[in-house]
Amino acid sequence: MKKRIVFIVGCIVMTSFAFSQQKMYYKSTFSGNVGLSFVGLGVNLISKQTINTIGSVELIARPMWQGSYHYFFKKWFSLGIAYSSQQIIGTVYDYEYYNNNVLEYIDFNVVVKRSKIGVYPMFHYGKSAHKDMYSGFNIGVLHNKATLNTEFAGVITKDLFSFNMGARPSMQLLLYGIRYYINKNVGFNFEVGLGAPFFCNTGFQIRL
Repeated sequence: MKKRIVFIVGCIVMTSFAFSQQKMYYKSTFSGNVGLSFVGLGVNLISKQTINTIGSVELIARPMWQGSYHYFFKKWFSLGIAYSSQQIIGTVYDYEYYNNNVLEYIDFNVVVKRSKIGVYPMFHYGKSAHKDMYSGFNIGVLHNKATLNTEFAGVITKDLFSFNMGARPSMQLLLYGIRYYINKNVGFNFEVGLGAPFFCNTGFQIRL
């Protein structure tokens, strides 16, 4: 009888342990990130300058943002899809031109939107209840679109015209990423990559 009781208790303990481990194996992860790209960094290093012939020129790169979803096929492998976007804005202030022999001024800017959609295979290692480290690839298509906006006599004209600058294949090597979870479902991450759309980013994720 005692052996049976010990055996039953042992089965219950092992079953509880296996069930708890299974609960820790989350299948889906949703992430939202903001970061910096090499293109954006280069643009922001160019400070505002005055050019005599056309007026004042300013270049600004907005931070990159990215949304992604990953599904774990194995504890060590996940496959996801990601969409990212970044705006680079070039503005010319007080552009001089003559209208019926009258000198007038106009401001205009060109907004270049860089967007990428890609497939995201990732390999995970060093996993624990609160930590997940990973590396992988972002393989997709990078698309660029330019839009012209103007301002004359206080009247702003947005999307005066726009044109596609083309699309090209794009692959990013995700060198290293780490996620740290503050509870069972919510955490923060940091990633370093080589190639578009970022070289470093940070954000939050939810696992289910």
